[in-house]
Amino acid sequence: MNINELKLEIIRLILKVEDETILLAIQKIIENKFETSDPPLSLVEEPAEKILSETENKIIGYDADGKALNLSDYNNKVEEGLNDIKNNRVISQEKLEKEIESWYNE
Repeated sequence: MNINELKLEIIRLILKVEDETILLAIQKIIENKFETSDPPLSLVEEPAEKILSETENKIIGYDADGKALNLSDYNNKVEEGLNDIKNNRVISQEKLEKEIESWYNE
């Protein structure tokens, strides 16, 4: 495999990645290579755990009450929601609309 084929294969693989943490790690490796003449040592000098913790602590959204959520918080909320669905702790759209209407009649 020549260098151009290798580049294309890497691009194909990157296009399949859906995990932001992995993409950030790849970005760090590539940026480090262009910043120094040394081989990319990002994963040695900055272990994957550090990259992960930086990503996990970054605010990525807010909950319904306006509380900031980092990646870990967000994933926990998703898990809670999935558990609610599994355990039938849900309400249908129609029932919710009726409940909201009743609030106006109180």
